[in-house]
Amino acid sequence: MLVNQFEKFERRPRDIYIKALSNLFDVREDWILYGKGEMKQNDEERDEISAIAAEITSILRNSSV
Repeated sequence: MLVNQFEKFERRPRDIYIKALSNLFDVREDWILYGKGEMKQNDEERDEISAIAAEITSILRNSSV
């Protein structure tokens, strides 16, 4: 039912889900949301996302001590 609401543009998916889909399938967030631009991320975008994810993971691990 939730996916149906997304397909009908009755509800927008949360940003965290868009980011997860983007990373999982190696596609750009704008392409997922709007169908515009290139589907695949380029190497520079992918490297930047990986670096940010690693930094966030490190911060979260250190803050839970």
